[in-house]
Amino acid sequence: MGPDRTAPVLRSARLNSAGTQLILTYDEALDPGFAPSHHAFALHVAGTRRDIHPDDSEAGKAPVTVDGSTVTLGLGAPALTAGQAVAVTYDAAGTTVPVRDLAGNNAASLIKQPVTNILGDATAPALSLAEVNGSTLTLYYNENLDPASTPATTDFSVSVAGAARTPTNVAVSDGSVMLTLFPGVGLREDAVTVTYTVPATNPIQDLAGNKAAALTGHAVTNNTHELGLRVRTGNGSGSLSVSWTAPSGTITDYDLRYYEGSTDPTDAADWVEEHETTGLGTADGQGGTADSTATSATITGLKAGTAYRVSAIRSADSRTDSRVSWDGCA
Repeated sequence: MGPDRTAPVLRSARLNSAGTQLILTYDEALDPGFAPSHHAFALHVAGTRRDIHPDDSEAGKAPVTVDGSTVTLGLGAPALTAGQAVAVTYDAAGTTVPVRDLAGNNAASLIKQPVTNILGDATAPALSLAEVNGSTLTLYYNENLDPASTPATTDFSVSVAGAARTPTNVAVSDGSVMLTLFPGVGLREDAVTVTYTVPATNPIQDLAGNKAAALTGHAVTNNTHELGLRVRTGNGSGSLSVSWTAPSGTITDYDLRYYEGSTDPTDAADWVEEHETTGLGTADGQGGTADSTATSATITGLKAGTAYRVSAIRSADSRTDSRVSWDGCA
């Protein structure tokens, strides 16, 4: 892996709950030894510029501090109030001690960057959607969450087809909480629920510190792509190379089908099945895929440069499960 040459990117700008600090959060750890001068920043309150002075900080604290991935500006008196429109400007070129990451990459300047004014916010974040795709279960909330408040894996319990699973990792970003599951959800038909117990420390909360409610057996939308179907385009050859991942369970057969178009056909009968054409064969060219457990195939005899939809269907345990189709250009 080469050296880090990527500059830190601002993720959020917000006030603290007292209106006396402005907190800039970046997407990676910053160099704590590089705290810019207060002269590099300016506030804009209701459109009026307000410079940050050395005596604006809280008693005994520097006007600007860097810790982890955040830059905190002490605003002092008068404290900002609820409803005020706030923005911040940062002149990276105007300081010899710029905001930078641990590799020395400087953060970009900010020009009247909007600041989230959380003062007066007493409304807890509400869950909008819970969905899972394989090993990732995501909880979507209706507002940005505090990235510094991440619950422990043991604060969650996930049920997959009746079997309990504890996440192996929890991450908070913007308005989402991502849980990593191992093993992941293998079948789209599996019923998935999530339970969340609000902890005493590091709960799911918004930027104002309002805690999200607990969840008990909350239904999760299962969008798992069962077979992990992948299609490699033919680059004008009139063929498509297709491969997929074998799911758990006993597999007796895969059925591969295709359709000329960039979306699934309205009528399922318009799919071209393997028994209807000689254009479906295994990747090594050794014949068709009927009654085959191979996990790759080549579709030939297609119109060059034309978009196709491809779908793999597995037969297992007397059931037929279909993965959402994928598209490619022959």
